[in-house]
Amino acid sequence: MEKLRRRARRHGRSTEEEAREILRNAVRDEGGEPKALGSRLAARFAGVGLTEEIPELRGQPARPAARSRSGTSRSPGSPRLAKRPSQPATCATSRDSASHS
Repeated sequence: MEKLRRRARRHGRSTEEEAREILRNAVRDEGGEPKALGSRLAARFAGVGLTEEIPELRGQPARPAARSRSGTSRSPGSPRLAKRPSQPATCATSRDSASHS
């Protein structure tokens, strides 16, 4: 009860009104289907000023972010700079070298 009183005081409400507000918010959050993540993100950042469409990536394989020569990441949608190797590179450790000597 003390936490509720402190919360009510912080919001400038009586304890009873704070409890009603908590219940209203809980019921409001329960109702209806939640919006898709993309729609929620678009709504949240609508005032930022982004005007470009973000490309759909569904169904495409995940790939690591490419780095430019300056060491910074490329912007999404920019062309790839180099082909990916078909097999991962391997690295011999000093322990591996010693066992082959």
